[in-house]
Amino acid sequence: MIRGRPNIVWITVDSLRYDHTTLAGYFRDTTPNLKHRTEEGLFQSFSRAYSHGIWTRPSVGSMLTGTYPSYHGLGLRERNEVVPESIPTVPELLAEAGYHTACISEMGNVGPATGLDRGFDWYQPPYVEGSNLYYVLRNPRASYQHLFHHTLPNVKNIGEYLELGIERLKDGMMPLITRDIASRWIRQLRDRASPYFLYVHINGPHNPNFPPYPFQEEFYDESKLSTSAGLRLSRERFGHIEGHRELVANGCDLTADEWGCLISLYDGEVKQIDSVLDDIIGVLTPLENTVLVITADHGELFGENGAVAHKLVVNDPVSHVPLVIGGAEDDFDEDAIVQHMDVMEYLVDRAGAKTESFQGYNIASQTRPYAVTQKGASPRSADSFEVFSKYNPEFDGSDFNEGEVTALRNREFLYKRGPGVESLFHVSDEETDVLSDHLSDAAAFRSFYESWFDQYGDEIHTGTRSNISDAIKVQLADLGYTET
Repeated sequence: MIRGRPNIVWITVDSLRYDHTTLAGYFRDTTPNLKHRTEEGLFQSFSRAYSHGIWTRPSVGSMLTGTYPSYHGLGLRERNEVVPESIPTVPELLAEAGYHTACISEMGNVGPATGLDRGFDWYQPPYVEGSNLYYVLRNPRASYQHLFHHTLPNVKNIGEYLELGIERLKDGMMPLITRDIASRWIRQLRDRASPYFLYVHINGPHNPNFPPYPFQEEFYDESKLSTSAGLRLSRERFGHIEGHRELVANGCDLTADEWGCLISLYDGEVKQIDSVLDDIIGVLTPLENTVLVITADHGELFGENGAVAHKLVVNDPVSHVPLVIGGAEDDFDEDAIVQHMDVMEYLVDRAGAKTESFQGYNIASQTRPYAVTQKGASPRSADSFEVFSKYNPEFDGSDFNEGEVTALRNREFLYKRGPGVESLFHVSDEETDVLSDHLSDAAAFRSFYESWFDQYGDEIHTGTRSNISDAIKVQLADLGYTET
């Protein structure tokens, strides 16, 4: 428990949707370790946590500034590719309060290219601009574990393994490397006189999904599609932005067996990440004077609402995320609507740092009326419908909002608002617009939105462009963010 100002460890898992975790009652036991930790009583799991954006830049931008995407502008309107200097970042605020700060990020969107490394005393990207041999020499423990626990036991498929070997090497090793770097860093700092803030960004289970053995077969049904065929399908359909566009243009026209195989691979990768998280928790345990937060920057779509990956829509699969807090001395309402900036404001306040720049609701003392999730109108956030028409001239985009959309959500309704857009859905049915049947509820949402937008709807526009290295460009293309 906390004695004085706590150490803060914040772990973001990329693309982890809440309803695919054991915490949510998923039919597959994908996060047994996290579930067990919550049952022990030292960890609290929130059932209604929602992301601020539908992809990494706006979502993590809000985590690390405590401001809404439409205010910091990062990844929403594409005019700001770097966080504005006038907005203080969480590591800057904590450093000013005497904290040592560090960031370990597998994701190029969280780093120097976007200014999200600003304020960290130490920044470590586990990915490298070099050969795969560098991974092995630099991280012997992770390399040994990957070789003897994940690779050699799978020699029966060595031909297919070599075909996809580069992807499997990186996907299988990266979480292990991040675990080892984070563990070393925690051990080095646990006896420091000053507290520390560690932010960790783990890329899995971001698509395409290449879980290592044995996780690739954990939930896989080879009677529907061989493992190697499923891995190849994941690479071909989810491994680049053109694959995403083609799927959407053709109505996400995979067979039920193909979707089942892709989801099984995703779930297998979730279970691998659960194992990695438990290793890091083990290094931190007991959580003496330390608060640990585990969450996700957004979810993932597998054809729901006619979309894939984390694009086009603000619906539950892409906005509803897990949130686990351990080591806090406060007893939170685990069923309350909560967002990342609310948790971060609580932590920064507990650290004795300034919170005047935050725009959320401190979870220790305030109740959030609505979750706010935003989708931009940029080519990244809502691909121009002309792009989809290249793959299908008859593409009908009427189910999507091509422009910017802000979604408000409470326990009963999802309200969407943007230029020419106003709709209301029951949270149990996010496809049937019921606004005309619930005019008084819509009026309450409308009133909140208009007041909120007047205050936070216009970003601090700088127009600052990012300086992205060639290695990060390749990584972002592989992840389906940009074209090659």
